[in-house]
Amino acid sequence: MIELVIAAAVGLLIGCLIIYSVMRVMHIQEIDRMRRTAEVMAKTNTRKSLDLQRNTVKGLIAEQMAPLIREFYDKYRPSESKFLGRPVDYVVFKNLDSGKPIEVVFVEVKSGPKTGLNNNEKRVRDAIDNKRVSYDILRIPVGDSGDSGQSV
Repeated sequence: MIELVIAAAVGLLIGCLIIYSVMRVMHIQEIDRMRRTAEVMAKTNTRKSLDLQRNTVKGLIAEQMAPLIREFYDKYRPSESKFLGRPVDYVVFKNLDSGKPIEVVFVEVKSGPKTGLNNNEKRVRDAIDNKRVSYDILRIPVGDSGDSGQSV
């Protein structure tokens, strides 16, 4: 009887060792698969990030170069266009050089077909559409203007 118990214990121990070895191999294989997947994802994400950076830089260049592009200068004169960049790309003072009545045009340059307005650009567009636009003169005191040099 004791031989049977010893044989069962040895069998159980060998079974546990086999299961442990199989599980360990499976675990190592799973870790290796996860590592390969992570490497592929890292390469893909790096490529996507670089593509996004390139597109962003191209868009910024397109904004700066817009007055040299036919679509821009067919509508507006570069000499009447002032680059801001943010929150709107250009303010065009149409007819400034001609003596005709001036029209102030806010121009947003987009270089991609799917490129939409960001939240601030939408807010500026809405302010213009709703005629929340004004003109202000800001006077800055200068020491030689006849005042006593004290600011108010």
